[in-house]
Amino acid sequence: MGSDSKELLGIEPLELRFPFEFMKQISCSMELTNRTDDYLAFKVIGITTSLFPTKCSQSSSQHTALQ
Repeated sequence: MGSDSKELLGIEPLELRFPFEFMKQISCSMELTNRTDDYLAFKVIGITTSLFPTKCSQSSSQHTALQ
C-alpha cells in the first residue's frame, strides 16, 4: 500500500525485517492505521508457521477489528 489517501488501511513499515540471532526469539512491530470511519479487520499470515510462528500482541486472536 502506498500513500494514496483513498486506501482503507495504512501499514508501516511495508517490509518487515528480522535480524537473525541463533536460538533467540525475535520480534518486529508494525503499525496499522484505519483510514476510514468503519471497522476493518486484518490477518497476519506466516510463510511457514512451524518455523516462523506469528502472534498478535494486542489480541489473543490473529483477527482484530480496528476502529
